[in-house]
Amino acid sequence: MKKTMIASALAFCIAIPAAPSHAGLLDSFFGWIQNTFASFKQKRNKQKQQTRGTAVSSYEQREISNQVMPANYGAYNRSNECWGKGKSCMSVNFINKIGFRDGTLYYMLTSDQDELNYDMYAMKKENGRYQVIDKEHYRGMGFSGDGMFIQLGKEVYGWNIMTGDKGGTTLYEDFYAVIDGKIRHVASIQDFGRSQPSNNASVLTGDIQVSKGRGAMYPLEVKVTGLTNARIACNSCEPKGGTRMTPRFYRFDYNVQTGRYQMPADYPMKGQRF
Repeated sequence: MKKTMIASALAFCIAIPAAPSHAGLLDSFFGWIQNTFASFKQKRNKQKQQTRGTAVSSYEQREISNQVMPANYGAYNRSNECWGKGKSCMSVNFINKIGFRDGTLYYMLTSDQDELNYDMYAMKKENGRYQVIDKEHYRGMGFSGDGMFIQLGKEVYGWNIMTGDKGGTTLYEDFYAVIDGKIRHVASIQDFGRSQPSNNASVLTGDIQVSKGRGAMYPLEVKVTGLTNARIACNSCEPKGGTRMTPRFYRFDYNVQTGRYQMPADYPMKGQRF
């Protein structure tokens, strides 16, 4: 079964200390992690509902799957309901379509059973056949929690994929957009950061939303909340004390020259996956 719940995926990936005396700390920490990531899941479910109207019909999905999947991964594996063998056996996550002036573009996301490897496809239908015009691969970190279809501009659509490390200290959201028929990696934004054990630790979370704008690419806005000046005693310990920070908003504008969203100079989580 695919692991689509971010909190569950993270909890299973965190290394568990051998000493049984830490059991209470672990239970508390796992509960804190699950609560921390609950807002991400709620946000993404809401966004999925907003883009659901562009999903292809079940007939189109079968037609596309039968044409595209075997050519890229091999024969259908009926027992695992995927194409290919072993860990590289890939399934269709979703297929969406958008109509433009010059025709309809199809957007497909596939992943392996562990949801660590994703493939993105941009396709058009010509003479009854679905032609792949571009393809891009994505490799997650310790776990990948989710992937979804997203609108990034007036006529720009693509994918948003979430990934995190095994230790539960960082979480990233990567954004890909189809621009001029090419799949482009346009942003990698860290939206969860947990300091190493210290008496002056911070735990920050960011809620990323696409803001409507006038340009070809909409800006991204990140609402950052969390704790500062907290105490974290060990890698598997929850934060103690600290100051609940006032939410702050950071705007990432698209830079036409670089082809990527620009990180604000004062953004508090500086990590970038790529």
